[in-house]
Amino acid sequence: MIGGFEFELGGTPSPDDVGRLLRLLRVKWPACILESADGAVTATIQDVLRNRSSTSQFFLYRDLAAKRSWDEHGLTEENGDAMISVIIDEDFIMMIVNAQDSVSGHIVKEILQGIHTCRNVNRLVPPSYAPKSQQVTI
Repeated sequence: MIGGFEFELGGTPSPDDVGRLLRLLRVKWPACILESADGAVTATIQDVLRNRSSTSQFFLYRDLAAKRSWDEHGLTEENGDAMISVIIDEDFIMMIVNAQDSVSGHIVKEILQGIHTCRNVNRLVPPSYAPKSQQVTI
């Protein structure tokens, strides 16, 4: 089991939300690698943005070295902050990190707040859809 902390943004995700998520992450992790949950697809963040993958569950690694570390060793103290798990569901976007106050936790908070802000530009979003977080074990 991997312990983690989940951040959730409610509301129906749009393709624009997923694109924003990846573009915002690319600023922080320019060498990011995306891997589908089933392991069938592995691509750079640039390739995913160009090809608009429709994957709804995936892992985002800081770079290729982080992905290799996770593949070889699983979660370790050294690589725990180098992977973000993402679930895009019909009613929410969820991002899971190893620790809430980690660098990746702060990145996720910024990303979900950015998506939330962009959603509010053109429509009123109920406050219950604001980003929230809680401790989980997966």
